[in-house]
Amino acid sequence: MKIAFVSDEHFPFTGADTEVIVNTAASLGRLGAEVTLVVPRLREPRRIEEIGAFYGVPASFRIAHVLGWPVPSRQLRVEKLFHGLLSDLHPAIRKADVVHSRDLLPLAVARFAGLPWSFETYRRHAMEKPWLPRLLKTAHLERGVGAVAHSEACRVDLIRLGFPEAAVVTARPGFAPERFEPALARGEARQRIGLAERGRIVAYAGNIHASKGMDQLLELAGRMADITFVVVGGSPGDAGQLAADCGRSGLHNVLLVGHRRPTEVVPYLYAADVLFVPHAREYVHPGWLAEKLPLHILPGTPFKLYAYMAAGRPIVSTDRLITRELLHHEDNALLFPPDDLACAAQSIRRLCADSALSERLSRRALETVKTFTWEARAKTMLSFFEKRLSSRGR
Repeated sequence: MKIAFVSDEHFPFTGADTEVIVNTAASLGRLGAEVTLVVPRLREPRRIEEIGAFYGVPASFRIAHVLGWPVPSRQLRVEKLFHGLLSDLHPAIRKADVVHSRDLLPLAVARFAGLPWSFETYRRHAMEKPWLPRLLKTAHLERGVGAVAHSEACRVDLIRLGFPEAAVVTARPGFAPERFEPALARGEARQRIGLAERGRIVAYAGNIHASKGMDQLLELAGRMADITFVVVGGSPGDAGQLAADCGRSGLHNVLLVGHRRPTEVVPYLYAADVLFVPHAREYVHPGWLAEKLPLHILPGTPFKLYAYMAAGRPIVSTDRLITRELLHHEDNALLFPPDDLACAAQSIRRLCADSALSERLSRRALETVKTFTWEARAKTMLSFFEKRLSSRGR
């Protein structure tokens, strides 16, 4: 099967979106699909081997760079328009079986060009934009190959958006089991990453934009001065802002590690006593347009959860619908109400003091996540594409 995975992201990059895309493309390729990642041509485009090394995946897919205007940059994303309009030329020429994307513009072009298109999202567009389902009634979404959801909440939202139920499949992002082998003891992991002298450690790994709940993490650190909070991830800009916030708050027990490649994150998870998921908030687009239109993004199921659970360390997480699909209080994690930091602190203290509870929750989390691998995701998507294409009379 020929799959054109169209993305206007820049590769490689620190964002979780790019990690999901590359791991999915590589896993589809390892299962025998002919996958081409269709991306904008950067000023200094990276070779497939460099991209694979950055994300820790084999070069089991191709990459096609689409010329556009202007030269892409992370600050000004005007090139998204040109990439959206031109990127479908490659799958059209290559006669792809599926044009798959998380971006709406290339899918709109594919739909009007008669190309077999498939949508993927972690978002809940119908909830974010209540006016959108009415607008899409004339879009004939049933004519597409289908839609791939990252969670059950997302699947329900896609059906509300207008996709037929049979045209939507849930294929969760996952984790790479080989990155967690061999499992590291806590002390061994700390020796490896230079944290041997630390006492109790609460770790967070992921995006550190303000909307991800970093204010909660810093407030917890202020309440628990005897515990080191290790933060792994984030762009240089976000890391600088968080460092400034720590300085203003006089916090000396927050260690900002910065971005690490996916293959380098695992030892930090193994080094932790507790893994923390703060309360992510809606992201509201800044600027005057947000005052005219409801431009906000609801949080999805935290991507970091899959790695957290695979690391076999106890998790303290905010209690929300999007986390409850994976985590269950007192079964495989301890959950706290979104704005109850006293409960979050109590949960961390409880896990630090009760090794039996920590072990039980960690074991159950590991059992829960075992089926959510990148390979399992790719198998689900390939089976779904085959079924949908057959029903459309490919």
